[in-house]
Amino acid sequence: MMRPGTSARVPMTAMGERPLTQQGIGGMPKTGYGTSAGGGGGGRAVQDRSYWMAEIKQRLAALNLEMNKIRSDMNVLERENANYVNLEKRATGLSDELRDLQGQLGDYNTLIDRLQTGTDLEETHRAAKELAIKNNRDQEEIDTLFMGRQETERQIKVCEEQLAQEKDKASSRISERGPDAQAVWAQLETDNTRLLADIAQHQTALTGAQAKQTQLERDLQQDPARQKTWSLQEKKRQLQTKLQDMATADQAGAAVDTKEAILEEIKKNNAEIANIERNLADLERTRQALATQIQQLDSTVSEEKAAKFEELTRKDKEMTSYLAEAPALLQAEAERTKVMQAEIVALLAGLHDLSGTTLGTAADLQTMTGDLAEKEKELTNAERTQRHLDSERERLMGDLDRVHQLETKIDAERVALQKRVETLNAELRSFGDVDRIQRELTAKHTALAAELTQRRTARRWTKQQLTMQTTRYELKKAQLQDNETQRQLAALETKWKQLEANNAAARELIVDKTAEAEYSNVQSSVMALVGECLEQNVMMVGLAP
Repeated sequence: MMRPGTSARVPMTAMGERPLTQQGIGGMPKTGYGTSAGGGGGGRAVQDRSYWMAEIKQRLAALNLEMNKIRSDMNVLERENANYVNLEKRATGLSDELRDLQGQLGDYNTLIDRLQTGTDLEETHRAAKELAIKNNRDQEEIDTLFMGRQETERQIKVCEEQLAQEKDKASSRISERGPDAQAVWAQLETDNTRLLADIAQHQTALTGAQAKQTQLERDLQQDPARQKTWSLQEKKRQLQTKLQDMATADQAGAAVDTKEAILEEIKKNNAEIANIERNLADLERTRQALATQIQQLDSTVSEEKAAKFEELTRKDKEMTSYLAEAPALLQAEAERTKVMQAEIVALLAGLHDLSGTTLGTAADLQTMTGDLAEKEKELTNAERTQRHLDSERERLMGDLDRVHQLETKIDAERVALQKRVETLNAELRSFGDVDRIQRELTAKHTALAAELTQRRTARRWTKQQLTMQTTRYELKKAQLQDNETQRQLAALETKWKQLEANNAAARELIVDKTAEAEYSNVQSSVMALVGECLEQNVMMVGLAP
C-alpha cells in the first residue's frame, strides 16, 4: 500500500523508479568522524554528549587496564625484593655457620693432633681449663695495662708541656747571656740530644730482645713436651761442650801454652788494652773539657754576680737617699702649700674689705694683679713639683719591684748553676774512677759475649723448630685434604659463592625492574590526555543545541 501524496499532490515514487546518481542507490556516504576506523561505515555523524561520555569511558578503561598492569609489575618486584631480603638473611646465616664450622674444624684438628701424640683426654680438658683461666687473667692484665698506659701517656704529655716551657725559659735566659755561654749551652744541648738518641736506640733493642725472649718462653710454656725437649737438648749441648773441652785438654795437653796460642792471646790482650787506653784517653779529654766548662761557668757567674751586685748597690743607694729625703720634701711642699693658701685667703679677705670700703687706685690694682700672677705662678710650680715627685716616686717604686724580681731571678739562676756544678763534679768523679769504668767495660764485654752465645743457641733452636713446624704443617695439610669435614666446608664455600652470585644477579634484576617500573612520565602524559578530553567534552557540551 502506497503512502498518500504530499500537499503538492505529488505521488510518492517507487524505489525502483527513482533516478540513479553518482553515489548509487545508497545515497551520500556517511561521515566517518568518531568511528574507530576513521572511514565510512557505521560511524556517528553527530558527536553529542553520549558520544563523548562513551569515548571517555573507553579511555578510562584503557587507563585502568594499564594501571592494573603496572600494579601487577610492582607486586612482582615487591615479591622479588622480599625474596632478595630472604636470600641475604640466608647468606648471612650461611656465613656465620661457615665460620662456626671452621672454628669447630680447628678444634677437631687440635684434638686429633693431641690424640695422635698420645695426650690423655683428661689432660686435654685440664689444659683447656687452664688456658681459659689464663686468657681471663691475661684479659684483665691487658685492661689494667691499657688504663695504665693511658694514664702514663697523659702524664708524659703533661711532662712534655712542662719540659717545653722550661726549655723556652732556659732559651730566653741563655739568649740574655754572652756568646760564650750560648756556645756552651748549644754544645750541652747537642750532647743531650745524642745521649737521648743512644738511650732510645738501646731501649728499642732491649725491648725487641725482651719481646723475643718472652715469645720464646711462652712457646716453651705452652708445650710441656717441647720444654722438656729443649731442656734435654740444652743439657746435651752442655755435656757435649764439656766433653769436647776435656778431649781437647787430653789430646793437646798444654796446647794453650804453645807459642802460637800465647802470641794470639797476647795480641788479643794488647788490642783490648789499646781499646781501654783509647777509652781512657777519651774520658780524660772529656773530663778536661768539663773542667774547662766549669771554670768558664764559674768565671761567668762571678762576673755577672759582681755586675749585678754593683747595680743593686747603686739602686739601693738611690732608693735609700730618696726614701730618706722624701718625707722632708713632702713636708716642705706641704708647708709651702699651706703658706700659699694662707696668703691667698688673706688676699681674698683684703679684696673683700676693699670692695666693701673703697676701690683702690689703678696702681694698687696693677700691684695686686702682679702679686696674683706671681702667686698663681708659684702655685703652678708647686703643683708641677708635686706631680714630678709623684711620678719619680712611682718610677722608683717600679725600679724597686724590678730589683726584687732581679734578685729572685739571680737566686734561681744561682741555684740552677750550683746544681749544674754539682752534676758536673759528680760526672768528673765518675770519670775519674778509671778502675771502676774498666771493670764495667769488662763486665759488659762478658755479658755481651754470653748474650751472643745465647742468641746463637736460640737461633739454632729456632731453625730446628721451624723445620719441625714445616714438617708438621705439611702433615696437617695432607690430613686436611683427606678430612671429610674439610670437604664439606669446601662444598659449603662453593655453595656460598653461588649464593653470592645469585644475590648479585638478583640485585641487578631489581635495579632493572625498578627502572622499568618508573611510570611517572607515562602517568603525567596520561593525566594530560585525560584533562584534554575533559576540556573537549565540556566544550562540546556547551556547543550542543
